[in-house]
Amino acid sequence: MEDPTVGTAGESVRAQFTPEEWRLLQFAPFWVLSLVGAADGKINQREILALAGEMDGASSYTDPLVREVLASSAYDFTQIWDAYTQDRRSVEEGLADVVALLESRLSPERAREFKGALSGISYIVADASGGFLGLGKRVSRVEGTAMAQLVQLLNLESDKTE
Repeated sequence: MEDPTVGTAGESVRAQFTPEEWRLLQFAPFWVLSLVGAADGKINQREILALAGEMDGASSYTDPLVREVLASSAYDFTQIWDAYTQDRRSVEEGLADVVALLESRLSPERAREFKGALSGISYIVADASGGFLGLGKRVSRVEGTAMAQLVQLLNLESDKTE
């Protein structure tokens, strides 16, 4: 089995980034939670648990960077959440910084993989809040709009045309 903390050249994925860059990548799923979870007015406990569950399941991701960012975020969830809530960037600013880092340091394919994982997490968060008593339409219209906004913020639309 491939070590989730090792990149293609045998180097630790985390070692390829400064501590500040690594923290930025760890904040990315929290910005997704803030954008999509708060779209309907408030982030609820089910949405937070859905994000935490996705982080706990990091080993299911094939991309080493996604795996390691999510696994390390699961390990230090409370500490990262506390640091995230102290960060002064808006969701849009934070995700723009993430995109700039990914696109400047990774191949287009690897950057797209990470951004695609964030997009997938947005659906998991939106789906977690569910309808009334968990029945009915699970992703609200405003959450769908927030997910579409996320695709734009992550530059995923332009990635399709390359």
